[in-house]
Amino acid sequence: MITTNLRVNSNSGKGVWRANPFLSNSDDFRKALTQELDSLSTSRTTTSLSPQVQWDSLKQKIKQLSHHHPINSTQIKVIEGEIANIQQTYMDNLALRASIQWLEDGEKSAGLLKRITSARMNERSIPPLQHPETQEIGSSLTHLYNSVCSFYGTLYSPTPISSAAVDDLLEHFPPIGRFSQEVLDTLVAPITIDELNVQVARCLKKSRPGLDGLPYQILELIFKHEGTQELIKQTYNNALDNAIFPESWSQTCLCLLPKKGDLSLLKNWRPIALTNVDCKIFTRIINSRMISLADVIINRYQTGFVHGRYIADNGMLVRLIMDHAHRTNRSDIALLLDGDKAYDWLHPDYLHRVLLHYGFPSSLVSCIMGLFFGSQIKINVNGHLSPPISQQRGVRQGDPLSPLLFNFTIEPLLQRILHDQDFIGYGISSSFPDKEGPAPAKLLSYADDTLVFLNNSHDLQLCLQHLDTYAAASNTKINFEKTHAIFLSGNSSATWIQELAAHDIHSWHNHNSTSALVYLGYPLY
Repeated sequence: MITTNLRVNSNSGKGVWRANPFLSNSDDFRKALTQELDSLSTSRTTTSLSPQVQWDSLKQKIKQLSHHHPINSTQIKVIEGEIANIQQTYMDNLALRASIQWLEDGEKSAGLLKRITSARMNERSIPPLQHPETQEIGSSLTHLYNSVCSFYGTLYSPTPISSAAVDDLLEHFPPIGRFSQEVLDTLVAPITIDELNVQVARCLKKSRPGLDGLPYQILELIFKHEGTQELIKQTYNNALDNAIFPESWSQTCLCLLPKKGDLSLLKNWRPIALTNVDCKIFTRIINSRMISLADVIINRYQTGFVHGRYIADNGMLVRLIMDHAHRTNRSDIALLLDGDKAYDWLHPDYLHRVLLHYGFPSSLVSCIMGLFFGSQIKINVNGHLSPPISQQRGVRQGDPLSPLLFNFTIEPLLQRILHDQDFIGYGISSSFPDKEGPAPAKLLSYADDTLVFLNNSHDLQLCLQHLDTYAAASNTKINFEKTHAIFLSGNSSATWIQELAAHDIHSWHNHNSTSALVYLGYPLY
């Protein structure tokens, strides 16, 4: 007899549990779920617990049911079919990219698929990290925990803002017509089951759930159960009217995705917040109500996350301006600003002031503030969840409402530049002396990706002043080391280069550059 002991060394944890979405297609599971919901609906009439506690308790019981429910042979066949489809898609795409003209029917390279999976795992696996305070690099779980908690604990802790800067920023914001009472009433109207079901139906079914692990497919079954609908309406309307939320809504899992640069530095990882699906549905409802007013508030040069505006317009307009600058041999430049973790730095007091300034109902503003700030974040470190840290500033990347909120907060800065009479921008004089030419192009923006057109060094000074005011008011920062300039005509200027270098802007592009400057996916060259 020979005995062998195998010891597996792995730094990967089990991650966050997720219910199998295919359970929603199982008749056995649907029947068991209905029985569980019927039982909970009956017991609810005798309890004195708040709707929020009852809702979290219901989710916990459904989680246990999903966790222990077996998968039958029919479901396994469906899952195997889905896996086969994914394998075939991978192979077809790889064959096309490799210019292979043939594939043997039914043959799939298990080794190739394994390498693809391993490569993806390695891409998302957090390597040894540099501690932001001690600068030491380590790979132990304790070191990784200490590093991420130190970095994100500091990132999500606000620093004082200047009330005078906020006043100055909003004072120069052009007045907008107050919304009618009818419009305001629609923002805070009671949430109905039909509205909830519409938002569930519109959600991406492949979206990852939060810490409770319940996907949209199972939540949809709960929403359609008549015995739970009254509890659901109370839970969601208490959140809207009184900013009283289930405890699970304040718990978020942070998933880190790699960006460019040295991955031992946490600043080169993008934090994506995985909130629970029922919380996402709530913010989707708020977003669908507020987005109808975005076109009134947000200037036409901001094309991000506003209905009827398209990212392609930005690329086309820059291309037209560059063609005109080339033909007329202009010396103007464009500055592509790099916001340093723009979503994460946003100060809650500034967001609060801005939303009230626009005229949104105070109850809605209080609801948003209570939902986004003070939540507990656990960071997924290679499958291990870190100790919780408190989020006291920043809007969650990955939340349906965050892009719109950020647009509202950056709008005063954009309006300040647009309405600065001393700021020239890129102007095109009319070909006809008796007719007025088009308004000068001063900026283009898609969320925080902002391109500013500068006519001369005075424009640069004004731009920097406006950015300083915005930073003092909101906590956000501009990373000038990653800010890029492009000479619109292609011809560089020693004067401009010297001026840019004086402000730590050393990356610039002209017709001699070996690569294009990429703006929103569009190569500018």
